[in-house]
Amino acid sequence: MRDLEESIKRSITLVPPGRGRSRTRVPGRSPLSELRRRSIGPLDLFGQSISAVAPSAAGATIPVALFAVAGEASTISLLLGFVLIALVVATVTQYARRMVTSGSVYSYAAWAGGVRSATAAGAALLVGSLGITIGVLVGAASSARVLLRFAIPAVPDAVMLPPLLVFVGLVGLAFFAIGVRFSTRITLVVELIAVMLIVVIMSALIATNWGVVPPVVPTHADPATVGAGAAVAVGLFVGFETSATLGAEARRPFRDVPRSFVLSVVVAAVIFVLSFFGQYAGFQASGAFTAVGDVDPTTPGTSTVLVVALDLGILLSYIAAFIASLNGVIRLVFTLGRDGLLPSTLGRVDRRNRLPMRAAAWVAGLVLFAALLATSVTGSAELVTGVALSTSAVGCGLAYATACLLLPRFRRRIGEPLLAASIAAYSVGFGLVLVVVCFVVWNIANGTLAILVPVALIAAVWSAFAIKVQRQGIVRVGVYDQTAEYDLIPEGIEARFKTCAEH
Repeated sequence: MRDLEESIKRSITLVPPGRGRSRTRVPGRSPLSELRRRSIGPLDLFGQSISAVAPSAAGATIPVALFAVAGEASTISLLLGFVLIALVVATVTQYARRMVTSGSVYSYAAWAGGVRSATAAGAALLVGSLGITIGVLVGAASSARVLLRFAIPAVPDAVMLPPLLVFVGLVGLAFFAIGVRFSTRITLVVELIAVMLIVVIMSALIATNWGVVPPVVPTHADPATVGAGAAVAVGLFVGFETSATLGAEARRPFRDVPRSFVLSVVVAAVIFVLSFFGQYAGFQASGAFTAVGDVDPTTPGTSTVLVVALDLGILLSYIAAFIASLNGVIRLVFTLGRDGLLPSTLGRVDRRNRLPMRAAAWVAGLVLFAALLATSVTGSAELVTGVALSTSAVGCGLAYATACLLLPRFRRRIGEPLLAASIAAYSVGFGLVLVVVCFVVWNIANGTLAILVPVALIAAVWSAFAIKVQRQGIVRVGVYDQTAEYDLIPEGIEARFKTCAEH
């Protein structure tokens, strides 16, 4: 220990910087130092990403929406969506290998493009993240209602749903308050159980209907329809980037955050393909294409045990997704509060548990209120879930596109090669914008005017951010975690190191 102190002393007192030579300044503390930095490992980050994607719940319900949008072109749309999301991951990981943040895609866009880009990406990501959180909350309560209907059929759905929403919402907030390591580990275990149930059931459907596969090349395909279907396919992966919101709390964020992106997307893609083929095989066998998650266990001619097991898997996946999504959107709101785009009180950290509890209370209250209001007004949990998930696809898709289009500026700013990265980034950025536009246009053309809800919300939040930036004169945003003095000085000798430096 004494030898280490002496070497540090010599490096500070005996090697002054040369004249005219720039000196790197190391801040005394990181802007995110109040969080529990360097406390979680790669398993926690993977648990956050895979739970937010919710491959079990999405795989059991989304294929029906994909077939409804793209029809015979569903296979092509799915492949196009996979290509786009692979390019998005390849682009976003370039940010994650170079900066650590709690705002994920918003912070990447803010640091690369400045205040104007930050307001656009922040508005889209906030609306999209809130949409997915509301959607999985209502989905969890709806799945629990299906199981309870089988056990207590006398209770009306309208009476059963609000208490379930409140219960699931409080569970998510409680898991957040306990701590990130506990919540990510629990959600990972819950999601793995759900994945095993879905994989077994889908494999059984494929095995019993062997050889039944969806058409690869459709007889006719409208490009706009293919693009709209690709937007649905991209929406399957929304949430993979939420592990970046835990970057400041990760031990090795530059290595583990990008790995969590890639691993969660690969695992989810395998489950989605299995569910896609399994549900198509079941459709050809039964002649009725209904989401497996919507099958009532009391329906005559169905296997009660099989349907209950499936609904249980979907319920577990929705609960894990809600906890993970809530975790991600709370840290996004915390970052927006730190940057001044939201009230600064939301950017404060509780000293006792070192978590943004004010942002947690605000987000949980908003999500729960929106879910209760929407289900009571529409009277349909399925409609609310569909609109919320469409909101997430539009909002997060535009946020991903913004970050991709800004990557060349980011690399130019740090002095790295541009040509190959720029071609890929611009291609996926404009591709995402195109499929989102196709998705919105397809919904409007088919009379689903509810798709205008996310468009209006993104425009409203973007305008509110822009007005706040102008009124308060905000010129710098994109707070991120920085290496501080205590990251470089071994614990226990910091005080003695300062004494040596003074002498």
